[in-house]
Amino acid sequence: MEKEPRYFTIKQFNRISFEAAHAIVKYRKAMRLLDKSFRKHIMLTVSGVNSCKACSHVHAKGLIKEGVDVKVTDALVNGEFSGFSEDITIALLFAEHYADVGGFYESETFAKIVEYYGQDKAKGIMATIKIIMFGNTNGIALTNLVNRLRYKRNKNSKFFPELYNGIFAYFLLPVFLLINIFTKKKKY
Repeated sequence: MEKEPRYFTIKQFNRISFEAAHAIVKYRKAMRLLDKSFRKHIMLTVSGVNSCKACSHVHAKGLIKEGVDVKVTDALVNGEFSGFSEDITIALLFAEHYADVGGFYESETFAKIVEYYGQDKAKGIMATIKIIMFGNTNGIALTNLVNRLRYKRNKNSKFFPELYNGIFAYFLLPVFLLINIFTKKKKY
């Protein structure tokens, strides 16, 4: 049975968008400490939790192009990390947890990520998670909007959040980026 995608309210979308913009502006260097494959693993894990089909497809395809087995991408989407090294599993478990609680993680949990990976790499992991959360909120809304226009409305989706989270994102994100350029650093 196919898992229903997570639905995000406009309030959730605004918070997630602002946090993604903050991550883009303030933590680009920290993200570069993670190799591309590591970031894609995190992104596919978060997309699996949120059931964003579009994002899952894009990140799975990217990993497969890098030579990762389809079984590995399926495991990431399904939250099965038993075959991964400890170095990546810890980040994947945190990413899964972050997405599962909608970003309302306990600071002690992130402190363990900092302890394991170091401050800069941990910030890169967090930034990657926040950016894909934005991608998921946008991707799910756009998918639902397209489905609605095809008369295949998802039962739990609502028109205005689909429109706002899907279309308005392209107007809102640049505003949030500008705000974050001129604000002081926020502690993760």
